[in-house]
Amino acid sequence: MGTTASYLFGGNVTNLLLSMTDKKTKKFVVDLDDPAVRSICVAINGEALSPYVPPIQATISNKKEEKIEKVVPPKDIKNEYWQSALFTTAGTTTLLGLSSLVPNSPMMSTFALSCWVGNSCVQVSIIIFY
Repeated sequence: MGTTASYLFGGNVTNLLLSMTDKKTKKFVVDLDDPAVRSICVAINGEALSPYVPPIQATISNKKEEKIEKVVPPKDIKNEYWQSALFTTAGTTTLLGLSSLVPNSPMMSTFALSCWVGNSCVQVSIIIFY
């Protein structure tokens, strides 16, 4: 995660410095009309600048077609939790019944632990490499 953040930050700084380079003369120029440059400048030539306020962009609204949204009645939360608890209980009971049929039952806990650790390692590697 730290490597990716460093690459992204470095890319942003590089792009900012490239945008501050004059294309013709290849010299460093501070263009206060550029929003990216102006938003990070605090002072120039020893004088403090006023805080940057981004310009307000006009939004175009299409009032011709206004969709009327249907009012959805609130869900029964108690019923949803009850159903979730029943499914969890049924699943756990089924797995417990199936695991009691295993001839070498102490190995079942080792197998479950290895599945959990393997899944965690896969998730961590996906996060790191993507």
